Amino acid sequence: MIWSLAQCGLTNCWSAEDLADGNILAATSGAQHVREINRQGRTVWEWTPADEPEYKFSNTQTAIRLPNGNTIINNWFEHLPDNLDSSNAPVQAIEVTPDKKIVWALRSWLPPVDLGQATTIQILDNSPWGK
Repeated sequence: MIWSLAQCGLTNCWSAEDLADGNILAATSGAQHVREINRQGRTVWEWTPADEPEYKFSNTQTAIRLPNGNTIINNWFEHLPDNLDSSNAPVQAIEVTPDKKIVWALRSWLPPVDLGQATTIQILDNSPWGK
């Protein structure tokens, strides 16, 4: 069966991942959400910035499902303030559990490790997260 993410109500899709169970994990930038949808097009899991209002999100860009079931969500900010408050900086990425609890949040905007406005994140070795 061929279908599109637009048929599932996903617009401005920035990334999509085919999961081992056959579902699709998709991140959208405009609507700012991450959804896991099944092959019938129904949402089986969703995360939005409203699920964790303590963290500033501008555009969800990528989502990666880890072997332990957690999800890493990448955030992108187009315009940062000139006088960035490092104590309240936007996050570049977070890891959330299936029940949407934050495991960690990455905020690295200042030297010596200024990651800047990263659009994506790639996990090269996910062994710390287990299976």
